[in-house]
Amino acid sequence: MKRIINLFLFSVLSAAALFTSSCTTDFELNAEYDEIPVVFGILDQSVDTQFVKINKSFIGGGDNMSYAAINDSSLYSNVVGRVEEYVDNVLTETFPLEEMWVTNLDEGIFYTDSQKVYFFVPTSLTKPYLNEDATYKLIVDVSEEAQPILAETDLIIGSDLNWDLLTSNGAVQNGIIFADASTLSQNDYLTSSPKSTPGGNADKYEFKLRLHFTEVTVAGVSTEKYVEWNLGEVAVVSGNLKKEISGEAFYSAINNKLAGYADEANVEKRIIGENNIELIVTAANENLSLFMGINEPATGVVTEQPIFTNVEGGVGIFASRFSRNLSSYLSVHSTYVLKEGAETSGYKFCVDPAWDVSLNGHDMNITYPGITCP
Repeated sequence: MKRIINLFLFSVLSAAALFTSSCTTDFELNAEYDEIPVVFGILDQSVDTQFVKINKSFIGGGDNMSYAAINDSSLYSNVVGRVEEYVDNVLTETFPLEEMWVTNLDEGIFYTDSQKVYFFVPTSLTKPYLNEDATYKLIVDVSEEAQPILAETDLIIGSDLNWDLLTSNGAVQNGIIFADASTLSQNDYLTSSPKSTPGGNADKYEFKLRLHFTEVTVAGVSTEKYVEWNLGEVAVVSGNLKKEISGEAFYSAINNKLAGYADEANVEKRIIGENNIELIVTAANENLSLFMGINEPATGVVTEQPIFTNVEGGVGIFASRFSRNLSSYLSVHSTYVLKEGAETSGYKFCVDPAWDVSLNGHDMNITYPGITCP
């Protein structure tokens, strides 16, 4: 069931001024509390563990932003849930939801020290992941008095979502090319155009690019990191997904992501190694696409937005997505521009010597002496 309602997700903050016939200035800012389950679950058969967030709406007599920072305000004490798998309307698997506390959360208005989530690992004797041909139904009980929370979703047909053969072969043989030998002297960047096929049951697509590196501090501590660049939504044109990626924009994106890094003074070098570029195409099904579209920032004079939900007995979203990754590397000239270009030369990039000599017969350090890490 799909519904679009006017309701604030995670909290009920609608004000109700209660006027009476007597001329009094007393009024209540908050409406009578109505406990509403809030569910957020996105199934993805490209990963092995599936997560579902289950909370309740809350309201208080004071500042609701303060209540949001209290974990117990939005937690249920007893949640019993399961996800059922159906193929051709026949129940084939049942996965009980298990409880997990997660930490190291991003800063926000909600409690960030730790939060409770629910998960299941869909393993069986016949398959290690979710079945893209199945329908999945979420069934949750949060109390003896409340009605069960129900929702269902299909999956993206991930076997249809693949990187184009020319894109895949080029990524392996030549890497991702954003620059050539004349780029730094003539300021002429190149454009890369990865292409993929669309997936079944998908309604929205996005491309992302990640630059992977090993960050080494002056104290000798090495940490694997990446910079992610969201390339935005991609439309299906002539049966394919295609994105033009500007080389100049790529180096600007790296600069923007690393600029202002608080610990930059302690970075000795950033090592570029094998598979340093990752292309990711992600597909969302119709329910997730609607949910994302409705919750985009308001651009008009009306700032109050409806909330899409396909959860019966609560609000929220139970939907699906699927990602297909492609590992590659920056080409020789593109890597040199990363190290020496005006946008990124200050970030101490260098090439792993062990990877350089094995790079498809190329040796970057011969073409560009000093590009490898000392």
